[in-house]
Amino acid sequence: MDISGLGKSMIDQLVSKNLVQNPADLYDLKYEDILSLNRTAKKSAYNLIENIKLSKKNSFDRIIFALGIPNIGKTASEIIARQYESI
Repeated sequence: MDISGLGKSMIDQLVSKNLVQNPADLYDLKYEDILSLNRTAKKSAYNLIENIKLSKKNSFDRIIFALGIPNIGKTASEIIARQYESI
């Protein structure tokens, strides 16, 4: 999904606070949810929410690649996306 500001430590905090159970839950997060996490400033929380919103506009091939399917890399993702065009 390549969301800037969403690293391992951020994901660990989101999971430990039961804010995220699966990747789809990221899109339900609110600014206040992010701000409640340890060492998260207002600007960082705002940027993360904006970056999550931007990730909704990723191309289909990037979404396929982000799924982490074994043996499906960037090139295979592009080929699949050209073949099927949408989910």
